[in-house]
Amino acid sequence: MFQTSAASAGRDELNEAFMRRNVVLPQGERFAPLVRYLRQLFRVSQQQPDFVRDSLSAKIIEKDVLPLLINALKPREDEIDQLRPYPRAEIVQAAQEFMETNLQRPLTLEDICQAVYTSRRSLHYGFQDMFGMGPMAFLKVLRLHAIRRILLNAEPTSLKVTELARAQGFHSLGHFSRDYKQLFGESPSQTLAR
Repeated sequence: MFQTSAASAGRDELNEAFMRRNVVLPQGERFAPLVRYLRQLFRVSQQQPDFVRDSLSAKIIEKDVLPLLINALKPREDEIDQLRPYPRAEIVQAAQEFMETNLQRPLTLEDICQAVYTSRRSLHYGFQDMFGMGPMAFLKVLRLHAIRRILLNAEPTSLKVTELARAQGFHSLGHFSRDYKQLFGESPSQTLAR
């Protein structure tokens, strides 16, 4: 499966000879998307082990993990100029950085597309390929994680969950509570109390 994916990505150097090597040197930033994906998968597995066990299949490995791994592997020095990375990776990375710096702003899909100079379709397919979700769902997950970090470090008496949720762009508190509990396995008020 690895070799088939590598061949379809145009990475001919990742052949049987490559597979026989004992050591592959990781190249810092190239592994960042893979690390982010695996961390996200690990967090979900802690909160929802049944979901991950049921959905972790060869298809997820083939569609998510392998492309990220193949893109992260360092090519041979004589082939650096021929490297063809995943075409939407830079768009997705730029969109992710834009989202992270504008979490408290009300963002639309159009805002994100304009910020990274791409079409809705390219952005959507890029996020689907790299994270298994659309850009707006990814933005919601980023916001939920930001809220959780604040709740874990806040004084329970000095912070109101509803005000924090609204400040982070959640206008339906019912949907916010449901999404938060689904992602983290506890309500926002339980996190704050802890």
